[in-house]
Parts: sequence; C-alpha cells; structure tokens
Amino acid sequence: MNYYDIKTTSDYEAYVKATAEEIVEDAIDRLKQASEDEENAPPIDVEGIEGCIAYHGIEHEHLDGDGIIIYYGGHNIIMEHTDNEDYLTDNVGICEINSATSWAQTKQYFAYWAFYGDVMDYLGEALTKGAE
Repeated sequence: MNYYDIKTTSDYEAYVKATAEEIVEDAIDRLKQASEDEENAPPIDVEGIEGCIAYHGIEHEHLDGDGIIIYYGGHNIIMEHTDNEDYLTDNVGICEINSATSWAQTKQYFAYWAFYGDVMDYLGEALTKGAE
C-alpha cells in the first residue's frame, strides 16, 4: 500500500503495521548476514532483533525514507489518523520544535514523531511474529 492510498484509520493502521514488519524483516536480514560472516553474531530472537534495530537505527532509516514523511501531503494523513499526536512534546522535547524554520517543518516534526510512536506501538507484535 502506498501512503496516498490511505483513506481511513484502518488503512493507516495497516500501513503502520506493515512498516513495523518491514523494520523487523530488515533487522532479521542483517542478523542472518552477520551470522554468515561472524562466529559470535547475535541470535535471531526478540532480544537479538531489538538490539539490531537499536544498534543500526533501522527504525529511523525506514521512517526517514518513507514517502509519508518525505512528502508534505503525508503529514496530514499521519496527523489525521495517529494516536500519538503529542509524541514529540511528550517524548522528544520542545527543542526540536524550536529549531523549525517554517510551519511546514514544524508539522513535519510532529508528523515524524507521531508516525514513529505509531510504528513503535506495533513493533512488539512484529518482533514476536518475526522471531517465530
């Protein structure tokens, strides 16, 4: 599904869930590659996948490159359907907002962190599924 196909909250939730699953799949692929290259590679279990995601910043790689974040039209979709509209101010801090130079950039910061929060809400489910 492309972000511009999102019309309902259910569509948005499916998009977020798919993004969380892509992050986990990316981490699993990296762990598999590491296990082929190294003797002491981390295990492919929930803890190993979480560690890989955190170490490589995989969640940020995926979110930064997602069309819903790159294109301004996606920001409205996020803010319309998110449950984490205050994630930026609650978890990141006001400094990020203060560095914005325009309304579009301010909205992008709120949308990015709301999307991040939404994806993180589904990540546990995706981790369990990926480790099976």
